[in-house]
Amino acid sequence: DDRRRDGSADLDAVAAVVAALAPLGVPCVTNGNVRAAEDVLANLSSTGAAGIMVAEHILRDPAVFRRSIGLAEAKADDQAAVQEAKGGPSELDGGDGRGCAASAAAAPRSLELVAEYMHLVER
Repeated sequence: DDRRRDGSADLDAVAAVVAALAPLGVPCVTNGNVRAAEDVLANLSSTGAAGIMVAEHILRDPAVFRRSIGLAEAKADDQAAVQEAKGGPSELDGGDGRGCAASAAAAPRSLELVAEYMHLVER
């Protein structure tokens, strides 16, 4: 019996579950639609989930989390450079000084744990 679903994960549904459980303090983990390091950040950003799981792609690309951490750091650095050049919050972040940089910098806590694990495994 093949119980695999067809098509992409419904990240809007994940975001709705995250929003419904947030007032109760229940963290949610998202899963699906990860085929590259960029997808890790996009998934976390669009769903607001506290963490992310990756199944199939991690078997083909075990370093996907490590690269997504690098991307998050680069986005945060780019956002900081834009803010510095403009002398304040950027229009890229909605003017609150957080936006892209905040989501790129805040989402990786779960990715930091993966990086710690990868570092331990390399020893």
